[in-house]
Amino acid sequence: MQKETSYQFIHICIPAYKEENIIKTLNSLELCDVENLHVAISILVNEPENAGVDVTNVNQKCIKDIQSFQAMSSLNISFLHQVFPEKSAGVGLARKTLMDKASADYIDAGINGLIVALDADTIVLPNYLQEVSSYFAQYEHSAASIFYEHPLDCKEIIEYEYHLRYYNSMQFHAGFPFAYHTVGSAMVCTAKAYKDKGGMNKRKAGEDFYFMQKFIKDQVCGNITKTTLIPSSRESDRVPFGTGRAVLKYTDDTYSATTYNPLSFDLLAKLNILVSDSYDKPQNRWTEDRLLAQFLQSIDFNKNMDICIKNTKDKSSFLKRYYQFFDAFKLMKCLHFMRENYPDISIEAAARFYQEKYSSKSYESVERALIQLRIEERIRFESM
Repeated sequence: MQKETSYQFIHICIPAYKEENIIKTLNSLELCDVENLHVAISILVNEPENAGVDVTNVNQKCIKDIQSFQAMSSLNISFLHQVFPEKSAGVGLARKTLMDKASADYIDAGINGLIVALDADTIVLPNYLQEVSSYFAQYEHSAASIFYEHPLDCKEIIEYEYHLRYYNSMQFHAGFPFAYHTVGSAMVCTAKAYKDKGGMNKRKAGEDFYFMQKFIKDQVCGNITKTTLIPSSRESDRVPFGTGRAVLKYTDDTYSATTYNPLSFDLLAKLNILVSDSYDKPQNRWTEDRLLAQFLQSIDFNKNMDICIKNTKDKSSFLKRYYQFFDAFKLMKCLHFMRENYPDISIEAAARFYQEKYSSKSYESVERALIQLRIEERIRFESM
């Protein structure tokens, strides 16, 4: 008999708020290959204490759907219904509640199993669970981002996903080592790492970004590319930003989607080259660009560079420490700061720029450009 490993234990955590069709997600999990795996699914139907009747009614239907599914399914499914205080209610608290419980259960059992974050409107492929387990059995990572692809059924979601992949790929080409996707429905970590990193946060939005950065900054995060998640492309007002909110913006006829200016990334790429060389060749001037120079001054760049150099023994450790200082948070702040001189550009313009400079093929439509970028990104992740 094959000896069981911790990575054969998978606990899936699904927050559900105002979720009208959770059965699609559960049906896709039912079709997964679970041979030699121990899979538990926890669902938290939640709402704020000031929720209106419309939210309460949808949540009550969701509970009935889960109960009906439980009665017919072979899956190990449990669910809770919880009303949160208005001040703290949100997806972060819901994820934290579920993932804290999963972590505690693993610790009590002495198992360093896997904690998976999934959303109640996301479809998984039949190989999903096996590929998640196999990845952690093969690689010594503490966390991973799972490859995703939205259904390309509308302009809104095509442009939104292109923005996400363009932003990620431009980080990579600029030399940043933290070019990972941080999508809430596509995260997994070990129970031990979850506890060691302080668990999930309570943010109402962006909780996924802040959570995954804990692993990305320490270079213990990987990418699972041999399966694909399919998040919903519907519009939603449930969170301040993200897929649903991005699609919702298109209901305003005056809205036009944009993304970061590539000239900002060009300046940052030059900065990263100078930083890399600075361990052996100290620099006095980091950029000729006025706005970037102002941003660097605002974060005490020179002082922190001195700290990085003085407290590392070789170039490799210096660069690791540098990118822990100039991390994904500072990158985003820098891009926003530089908008004064380098305003955002249209998605179409971003696609043309990216294809001309980096892509192996060129397409006129954003949809075809996105499909090509998916292919190239998957290849890149597999080589990391």
